[in-house]
Amino acid sequence: MVKNNVTRMLESLGISFQAFELPAEKLSALEAADFLGVDPALVYKTIVATRSTSAKPVLALVSALKEVDLKSAVDMLSVTNVIGTVLNKSMY
Repeated sequence: MVKNNVTRMLESLGISFQAFELPAEKLSALEAADFLGVDPALVYKTIVATRSTSAKPVLALVSALKEVDLKSAVDMLSVTNVIGTVLNKSMY
């Protein structure tokens, strides 16, 4: 199994988990669920948005079955705009 900061943190806290590896090509969260043969409700995507007013990014973990409304994020963060991108998918 590949070790990364998330797996090391879970192990240090004694939290059991199962990690899955996806192919190198970019998959949507729904495609990842299909590839793994799991319920899409168990797959989360990581959305990173940059703010117009700060270099600090905003991170959102979103169910594969949901979408981030960037317009609502702009309102919530009291900024003029955000630019979002999906970085990866992870099992929860």
